[in-house]
Formats: sequence, C-alpha cells, structure tokens
Amino acid sequence: MKNILLTIALVFGFISSSAMAAEKADFNLETTQDLLDLCMVQPGQPFSVEAIHFCEGFISGAVRYHNAVVGKDMKPIICYPEETTRNDAIQLLNEWGLANKGNTELMGDLAVYGLIRALQSKWSCDPD
Repeated sequence: MKNILLTIALVFGFISSSAMAAEKADFNLETTQDLLDLCMVQPGQPFSVEAIHFCEGFISGAVRYHNAVVGKDMKPIICYPEETTRNDAIQLLNEWGLANKGNTELMGDLAVYGLIRALQSKWSCDPD
C-alpha cells in the first residue's frame, strides 16, 4: 500500500474521460457497474472522495476474505504477486471494466464477481 497518493494519481490519469460520475445509488453496490462507477470516479466529481475510499475498502475486503479462506475451505482463485498493491487492483479493475463496458451481462452481475473476473484476467491461478 506504499505510495498510495502517487498510485491513485496515476490511476486517475489513466482512466478515460468517458468514466461515469458516482451516484448515491452506486454505493448500494448491487452490480459490477456500480463498483466500476465508484472505482473510476474522477477528482472533482460528486462523491469522488467517498467513492474511491469505498472502492478501496471493497477491494481490500474481498481480497482479504479470499486470502483468509484459501487453504482452509477453497483453492485460490486469484494468484497475484506479493508486491501487488490495492491500487494495482483498482487499475486492473478499471482497465477490465473499460474493455468490457458494452457487456451488459458482465456489468449487471454482482460486484464481487466482476472484481474477481478482473483480477483473474491478469492474476489467474490456472497455468494457461
């Protein structure tokens, strides 16, 4: 989680200007699109501070839960390098979201499913 401010700035700089602003309803986090709306928020947009903190917390919680149950109840489904930061995950999620923005089925799925799909797109545990 080092250099968080620099990494957040880089993430914000990477995101295309077509990112939607966060809305209060996005905080219900019902869909992958809701998560992307929060994680792609730009500085100065409504709820930008709250949105990025919510995004960071959701990703941290999901990954920590994954790590807690791996080896106990399940095999790992994401295998990221040890030096990976939360902001690396946000950037990957945002890239994945932009690449799949037209897929209404993926965007309408549960937020945690979208997050895991995004993380698996780069850090799959499969040897392929």
